[in-house]
Amino acid sequence: AQRARVDAMNRKAYEACAPVWRELRRRAMASGTAGHSSSTAAAAGGEDAEVARLTKRLMHRGELRVVLEMPEDVRRMPPGSFVAMGTNGLTPLEIRAIAYGLKQAGVTGAGALRFEAMVQERLCGLDALDESDLPQLDSLPPTAEQSAAPLSATPRSAAEASQSILAAGESAAHGGSAAGESAAGGSSVQPPPLQPPPLQPPPLQP
Repeated sequence: AQRARVDAMNRKAYEACAPVWRELRRRAMASGTAGHSSSTAAAAGGEDAEVARLTKRLMHRGELRVVLEMPEDVRRMPPGSFVAMGTNGLTPLEIRAIAYGLKQAGVTGAGALRFEAMVQERLCGLDALDESDLPQLDSLPPTAEQSAAPLSATPRSAAEASQSILAAGESAAHGGSAAGESAAGGSSVQPPPLQPPPLQPPPLQP
């Protein structure tokens, strides 16, 4: 039961770290900063500084490749790449994610198995996983492309704007003409002729 609980915590660590770390590596590769740290962002402090430090760590700690790479790629890593790997300086979260990555890859070879044994030894002294420490992919700061505000609407050309103005003017002119014609038609109606006064009877003779 204890082994199952440890495996479950390791899996949570791996599934939280892997997508975030891979996204940071992708951004670093796309921006050309994979080989060096961003001293400007680190000096600025704040969230960008944390991202810059983590990105630098991902690029320089070979042990984290076990999480950065897909399991089949970890399995195909040269045996010599595991020789220099160790657990010194790795955080508990990194240890758990690496442990699950090694298990998923099913590594073989003396160097890989030696490193896996070192990781398992570190696991024994770890406290329970604090899930509030798990990174979230949607908590990463947006890239420059994502920060750019999209255009709200495509501006119309000058010709289209002129046509709209002309159409509105013609509509108003037609409306005015119709109203004028209606008014003119009403003023041409003549009142009926006056009727002559009624005839008076002739006066009576004396």
